Amino acid sequence: MKMFVERKEDDSIIEGERATPEATEVNWNAAVVKVGVKEKKEEEDKPDVLYIGVPHWAEREGGTGFISAIDRIESVFLENTVNAKTVFRGVGCPIMSSEQILALNPDVIMLPTYSGYHPPREIYEEERFELIQEVKAIKEGRVYSLTSTPCRSERLGFPVDLMIEAKRSYPEKFEDIDLEEWIGDYYRDLYDMDDDKVEEVKSSQLLYWLEIIE
Repeated sequence: MKMFVERKEDDSIIEGERATPEATEVNWNAAVVKVGVKEKKEEEDKPDVLYIGVPHWAEREGGTGFISAIDRIESVFLENTVNAKTVFRGVGCPIMSSEQILALNPDVIMLPTYSGYHPPREIYEEERFELIQEVKAIKEGRVYSLTSTPCRSERLGFPVDLMIEAKRSYPEKFEDIDLEEWIGDYYRDLYDMDDDKVEEVKSSQLLYWLEIIE
């Protein structure tokens, strides 16, 4: 058996043991991320993270992208496990203009894939993002893609996103983590794969194209 972590209704984290192999492996790796950033931090010391989906059709709706608020499950994991701060303190998943994103001025930008697959280079290079180039995360090169992300995050692969978020939010604490190696080990252990199959999974999930690994 291995340790697991779970979120209670009040958003607190509980720990325990579970025998199901897949669930055990998933929750163990979530616990590893949590342990890495477990010390209490003052709010002002936590990086402000913006989850933003950037589909091309957002412009037709009058905005730049769709923002995940604090009531979204991905934000709960970000705040309770990764120990970072969701910069948008509203609710839901509203569309926001460039001016609103500039006002939020996040330290880190995360690009989930449920609004389409968009590598960081699009944010830096495409004309439709020209008006947000002064955002701190963009100026400092801290825009990152997540893996294949459905609308809800409770899935076997979610610790991979947690590790990406943790390493990108606290690079100094996770400097010894090589994402390509860590993700490969995770898939290998979880699905009992050989190296060739692990490489197939990495490629099929577009981890290279999304610039998650090199």
